[in-house]
Amino acid sequence: MSGENCLAGLKILDLTQFEAGTSITETLAWLGADVVKVENPKGGEQGRSASSERKDADSYYFMLLNANKRSVTLNLKDPRGKEMLRDLIKKADVFAENFAPGVIEKLGFSYEEVSKLNPRIPADLNTLIVACLQSDPDKRPAGMFEDLFSGYYDENIYFLTPNHFLPNLRDPYLLDPMRRMHITLAVGEYDPFRESNRVLSQALGEQGIPHHLAIWPGEAHKARYWREMLPHYL
Repeated sequence: MSGENCLAGLKILDLTQFEAGTSITETLAWLGADVVKVENPKGGEQGRSASSERKDADSYYFMLLNANKRSVTLNLKDPRGKEMLRDLIKKADVFAENFAPGVIEKLGFSYEEVSKLNPRIPADLNTLIVACLQSDPDKRPAGMFEDLFSGYYDENIYFLTPNHFLPNLRDPYLLDPMRRMHITLAVGEYDPFRESNRVLSQALGEQGIPHHLAIWPGEAHKARYWREMLPHYL
């Protein structure tokens, strides 16, 4: 096949992570688009360490979904990092992100703000990529897990809270290994986390992940109960 790649000249600003967005921007890169990946300077995108067998090397998973991209690190919580991102937005054709619900708005880069900087960026493409992972923040599962950080919420909390990310997970690469496990959730009858465990059990069931929710008498959120539980499940 001769001639330019079909997307040559298209500039993609890529703030996606893990795979819901990175697989899309990777496809655009293979088709010739100039994809610039923006990462956190403290360790980079979280997918770098996902499924990695070595702490000093990026995972194959990350490399597969981020080949053919250029990369830059920006601290988006710092005014200088925000200003650098604004400069990049002005030169882009597509702005892609899949942070947890509300995060990009808190950082100051909602679609409305992005479109002010660059009216060329289409709303439909922006929404398409963002929608791959996000869910309505008002529909996040309730329970004690919601209150552990005094109301603070960002993408790190989202991806470290199975009750939140598991219902939105669609990739067989991540789901299939979990479907080969058998997970036991053990919680006390009067434990403050009982409802959160029930929500997690429901999410596991909907994803076809084998598991058992064991309700122990009393509160059971104490070391002596844990010592009793271990022989039953290990």
